[in-house]
Amino acid sequence: MVIDFSALDFNNAILVLRNLDGTAIQTLGYANKIKINPLYNEISELTFEIPSKVDGINTPNYDKIVGLRIIDYLGIGQFILKNPIITNDGIKEIKSCKAYSLEFEFTYKKISLASSTYCLWNPASPNGSIVQYILDILPNWSLGGCDASLIGKYRTFSINDENVYNFIKSTVQDKYSCIFTFDTYNR
Repeated sequence: MVIDFSALDFNNAILVLRNLDGTAIQTLGYANKIKINPLYNEISELTFEIPSKVDGINTPNYDKIVGLRIIDYLGIGQFILKNPIITNDGIKEIKSCKAYSLEFEFTYKKISLASSTYCLWNPASPNGSIVQYILDILPNWSLGGCDASLIGKYRTFSINDENVYNFIKSTVQDKYSCIFTFDTYNR
């Protein structure tokens, strides 16, 4: 995940609840205990709590804070929300939320490739390249750029029903000696 670590301001965190298509639902102004574990080349984690009521008034859109929504930590990045855990002690109800940086979407998709030699990326002929296979599986994402030394680089391997994120992290980065950097705002 691409994060400007100098921009992290935990005292003034603004979280926005969004649909998967990016449309905003609500600013989560009542979110508290906000913690982020930002990682450069791994999936980052965001946690927070939100009460169902504040001063006896229902928290707006509390019922819409559910798994597979996007949490936009403004200026930092976007995170995909896992199903919140609800605790209710009879007096108050709170949702404990955990979200992972948006590249976590890659863990939901599988990839299989026959044993063969594959080009990482060739912009002149993208079909059949590893990057194009990945983009075909995750069409909401795009390639922002590729170092010139990686264009036309071939490696041999086979993959059978592996999640795309693990494939990128354990196979592609190793075989092609490269690093994938995920921009969660531009996908």
